[in-house]
Amino acid sequence: MKTIAGLIDNDFDFPLVGSRDPEVQLLLEAVHSNSAERPTTYEDEVFNYLVENRSSLGIESVSRFKNLLLDGEIVLADHRRMVVEVKLRMNWLKACQAEWQFRQFIKRRRYEGPSQLSGGVVFFESFTSDWARPVGGKVRGWKHWYLYHSEVEGLRVHLLQYKDSGVQGVPK
Repeated sequence: MKTIAGLIDNDFDFPLVGSRDPEVQLLLEAVHSNSAERPTTYEDEVFNYLVENRSSLGIESVSRFKNLLLDGEIVLADHRRMVVEVKLRMNWLKACQAEWQFRQFIKRRRYEGPSQLSGGVVFFESFTSDWARPVGGKVRGWKHWYLYHSEVEGLRVHLLQYKDSGVQGVPK
């Protein structure tokens, strides 16, 4: 029987898995996918809202990503560049996924963008499971996100709820 030390001292060499070339599409008008899947249509709704309300939201540009782990980016009127991830539902599992996606996006450096990255934004429609329960007057999901998932590699990742054609942050 091998010892634990013997097992963990083994070298490993895994070849890199090939991936498709990244694509960045600057959005100037609404997008429409052919999917009937709710997560995909929700993602379209979020990007369409950002594009259609650029001026009032203080957004300079909106781009959508393919093959970059995250869904896109926005450049704010003050020139901060924020990468974007869209999750239909938000709970512990989805928060962990989003945090991992941001971390890998930064680590892999497959797209540097037009300026330095300032942070990120996760848009979601609703909290689920225990994240939907109120605690101390606030829905637990807001507290969990900002306590445990909102900082990635020194950058702040904000959580915004897009629902009923409007966006809100942490309720006061």
